[in-house]
Amino acid sequence: LGVLVLNAGAEIMEIGRLIQRNTEFFYNRRIYEPAKAIVYDLLLNERPAITDRAALQDARDSLESMLYDFVKDTRKDLSDEQARALAAKCDMSVVSTEYQKALRQSIKNVVTGNIVRMLLIQVQYLKRELVVAMTAIDTLVDANRFNLQVFAIIPAILTGVVLNRVVRSVLLAATSLPRGKRAATRRGLYASLREHLWDMERLLTLSGTRSQGGEGDRGALNDAERGRLLSLLHRLHTQLIVNHQRFDETLLRRLQSDLRDLA
Repeated sequence: LGVLVLNAGAEIMEIGRLIQRNTEFFYNRRIYEPAKAIVYDLLLNERPAITDRAALQDARDSLESMLYDFVKDTRKDLSDEQARALAAKCDMSVVSTEYQKALRQSIKNVVTGNIVRMLLIQVQYLKRELVVAMTAIDTLVDANRFNLQVFAIIPAILTGVVLNRVVRSVLLAATSLPRGKRAATRRGLYASLREHLWDMERLLTLSGTRSQGGEGDRGALNDAERGRLLSLLHRLHTQLIVNHQRFDETLLRRLQSDLRDLA
């Protein structure tokens, strides 16, 4: 028996740790991180970037420098201003033209020509294009960051609403059961209250009708009707006490005061 108890206790502890880990993961993933991103975006104007702006500028500067040196070495007919203009536009036409010419004698030019140099320039150009594409993606994500974070936090909000209703229902049932009463639904409670009020109104109306017909003592209730009225008052007062969480505190005090005066 002791071994079974120890094994059951170990399993319960493991389940508890698993629930704790999953709860922490859900909180961090669905509540904390999206809420933090929304606060940073709206209030602090801080947004995490996928790419580094300095890396883009560095890749562009390196490509321009490599293109300028290559154009100056291979195109003697161009002036310094023209070479700088081609490099500033990152125009790869000069490199492509020279690369096609070098491929005609590729084995020779690998050793004595500029094939390796042109390949390195093309690699730098691809790097620059890749950084530009990542920057465009970063801009797109940045423009829709708030919407994405709101969509990410919606499941947590819905889960919180559902849990709040479940907890409130459980607490309502727990506070009602010790009084020997079953917790009613909101619709059922209001229907029961209306029924009791209608029964009380019916008794008082019939009493007034007998008074106008000359029966009885100025519409006074007989013993059976008085007992029926007191029973209805007791039921109504009991329902108000058992389900006091469903009513405003001030309104509840006024209703109980009116019921005591009527009794």
